[in-house]
Amino acid sequence: MNASTAASLGRCLLPTADTSSKSLMTNNLLILLVFLLTYTLCYGQNDNVVHQDTTMWLTPKGVNVSTFLQKVNNAKHHESEVNILVMTNDFFDTWVKPSDIDKLIRLVKSKVKCDCFVSPLSSTIPFKDSADLGGYAIAFIKAYKEKKKVNFGLYACPKTNNKDADELIKWWTQQKYNGSRQHWVWHNTGDRISRINICNSIEHL
Repeated sequence: MNASTAASLGRCLLPTADTSSKSLMTNNLLILLVFLLTYTLCYGQNDNVVHQDTTMWLTPKGVNVSTFLQKVNNAKHHESEVNILVMTNDFFDTWVKPSDIDKLIRLVKSKVKCDCFVSPLSSTIPFKDSADLGGYAIAFIKAYKEKKKVNFGLYACPKTNNKDADELIKWWTQQKYNGSRQHWVWHNTGDRISRINICNSIEHL
């Protein structure tokens, strides 16, 4: 072995400044892997999924809004050090449906503690953090309102925000009001104005 080879070998064996951070990342990944395996064994056969999901984690194709909220609303949340829902972040445009909004709007101010969302690609686990049920409701309604995909990134622990909640409640109330008006047509009979419902019921004004 010549001198340059020995020097190169020595540099490889010496600890670097990144050693501690790499070790921490490795530990986090190992913990996440163990959690994934445990989660799969315990919940892989859940009957509430929309379609059969054969992956090690949940996907938006296999879970709807109601099922998602059921899964993050973990009754044993405070008993565990790691409270996360592992799920891919590839939500599609129509994942939040119009029929979901009525239920979600009632939850926007809920501060019930829930599991955080964690993507399988994340190297970060939000230990001892939590999300709010209202935080998820707000995120879903905003995505629907803005015609965008739900996006939690690599991980998220959304919290309830009263300002956002009030704005969404006001918006949805207006949407409902405008929608109800579309079921009526105005009919002027000369001596009175009638409002005729599309279902043929007549209300005289």
